[in-house]
Amino acid sequence: MYQSAVIQGIKEEDRPKLSQWLPRDWGSTEIIHRGIKYEADKLPGFIAWRGSEPLGYILLSGSQQEWQVVVLRAFVSGHGIGSRLLSMAEKLLIQQGGGRLWMITTNDNLDALRFYQRKGFHLCQLHREAAEFSRTLKPSIPKFGLYGIPIRDELELEKYIEPPQGTPPPATHAP
Repeated sequence: MYQSAVIQGIKEEDRPKLSQWLPRDWGSTEIIHRGIKYEADKLPGFIAWRGSEPLGYILLSGSQQEWQVVVLRAFVSGHGIGSRLLSMAEKLLIQQGGGRLWMITTNDNLDALRFYQRKGFHLCQLHREAAEFSRTLKPSIPKFGLYGIPIRDELELEKYIEPPQGTPPPATHAP
């Protein structure tokens, strides 16, 4: 059903849609990770479409050999949309010669922890009580999250992406 989805890079005309989706999905267009505020509606990334119907999006921050997944959202879970969007981020990193793809989630987001670990990501850091500091920047972050778990910590996961053997070295500048 979603195999016909097309993944496209975010264009300027997509930005108003992101400005609608982000508050619905995350409470605002601002995303806070480790005390850093991201204006997520301005970040690069990809959107999955089936015709004119949006299926999900991924927003990235970084450059060259290190990219952070700031937001990954599939509007319908269990159909491979999140996997395909994440794969686009990995391909971007391969085009730039490989490197580190990483993300942060909160301790309550068991579904994200399961998803990313199944995709080959490793837990690399625990940021204890980081949610408290993030709440000083974005007070709308709830005290309790998924499954009634108190939101306290931020967990960092990473995956190192190597280009396939025989891949020519990347250009000296980012696309």
